[in-house]
Amino acid sequence: MQWHKKNPKLLKIIVESLREHYPDLWLDIDKQSVRVRGSFPVTANNKIIDRFKVLIEFRSNYPKSLPRVFEVGGRIPHLRDRHINEIDVPAYCTKKGSVCLFIAEEASKYHPEGISFVDFLKGPVNDFFLWQIEYELTGKASVKGRDHGAGGTIEYYKERIGTDDLDQIIRFVDYIARDAKGHWPCYCGSGQRMKCCHYTKILNCKKEVSRNLAKASRWSLLEYQKSGNLIKRSFGIGSLPGDVIKGPILEK
Repeated sequence: MQWHKKNPKLLKIIVESLREHYPDLWLDIDKQSVRVRGSFPVTANNKIIDRFKVLIEFRSNYPKSLPRVFEVGGRIPHLRDRHINEIDVPAYCTKKGSVCLFIAEEASKYHPEGISFVDFLKGPVNDFFLWQIEYELTGKASVKGRDHGAGGTIEYYKERIGTDDLDQIIRFVDYIARDAKGHWPCYCGSGQRMKCCHYTKILNCKKEVSRNLAKASRWSLLEYQKSGNLIKRSFGIGSLPGDVIKGPILEK
């Protein structure tokens, strides 16, 4: 059952909040989906400075899942350095043409549990379009965000384990996916048991990264490694090869 049928009160709150804060956006409902369409006002210092035509899709298990945002006015080129996903990646529930607001590992930071739909629009969605406006004007953005896709994932784990060695990062992610125990050999390759080496880093990261997400990221990084794209800058989950990525084969 779709979320809006299970929780009509939440749907009413979204409709009313859009009417109050975003009157140029409207909500469409059909049997299969709930979408928001219209003109999105981009604000800076509480002033509207520009607008983008958008389509926002709610997934069936909203609010547990992140809404998908699309710029549908044809203004933003579907290029890696513009942070637009180039292909479907069901492993991350990402669709071709959707905008990449942040990497999956940081969803709890930018889309925490309990965040309202309007706060989601005012926060990461507005920030994304501010970044696009600056890029249009200058060809770059003064605020450096994460690289997209595998590149951003590598940056994230580099900050947590202190290395950009891809093999070590993949082992680290694999250990999270497999719920590694302290008596396992440490992912760093020291030969010591993890409880005597870097087990704290695993435990800390497990607070942010679920096993299922780690499985998806492990698969993504392995595909990235196999693709031979390590010499290139990666901008988006769409940096992975192929037209449609079916997703990881999860362990039984």
